[in-house]
Amino acid sequence: DLSKSVNVRDHIRVAWPLYDVAMWKKGSNFLRFPSKHFEDGQFPLKVLTPLWLPSSRKKYLCHSKTMVSLPNNGWIYMGSHNLSQSAWGRLVSNGAALQISSYELGVFIAQPKDEHHRLTLPFVPPSGQQRCKPWPSGELPWLPGLFCDRVFLTSTPDAEGHELLSRSLLPAHKWASSRGLHVAERPQPLGDCLASLPDSGLLV
Repeated sequence: DLSKSVNVRDHIRVAWPLYDVAMWKKGSNFLRFPSKHFEDGQFPLKVLTPLWLPSSRKKYLCHSKTMVSLPNNGWIYMGSHNLSQSAWGRLVSNGAALQISSYELGVFIAQPKDEHHRLTLPFVPPSGQQRCKPWPSGELPWLPGLFCDRVFLTSTPDAEGHELLSRSLLPAHKWASSRGLHVAERPQPLGDCLASLPDSGLLV
């Protein structure tokens, strides 16, 4: 409905982190993307473009809601609106009106055409020549629900489940191996680990 209301259905791109990147960053739990919207096969994956962070931002994902006009950076909006119908509204009355359920605060900055000031963003925007890159084939977007399902398994998974969990932990395996640390090839589900902890055990 947002893209319909501003007549840019084919031009909106949502910068979103890859699963294997976000799971190792602090603040990833603030990024909500219900797994059901992706797993039913109906989500338009073409609207996603990988979110890349500046090299100086190594630990945290950005929680700011930012909209920017590309490729000329003619304007930028930063605010607290989630990308949802409640925040941005939905078309009603056969498209004649926009119904908004919640109102939030944001800042809109327009750059005069005769000025050329650089705008600093909390992520790495595509350049005018580069444009938004398509979502990498075979890569999952960050889905908090899927992460919880993979980590807090309540029973020993089958071979496919082991493979999914192992793949999700692959970056940690590489980091640990490079420092001479041992990492199990097939990690034990955390649900089983919790069951084996003593009452006084502390899991961090």
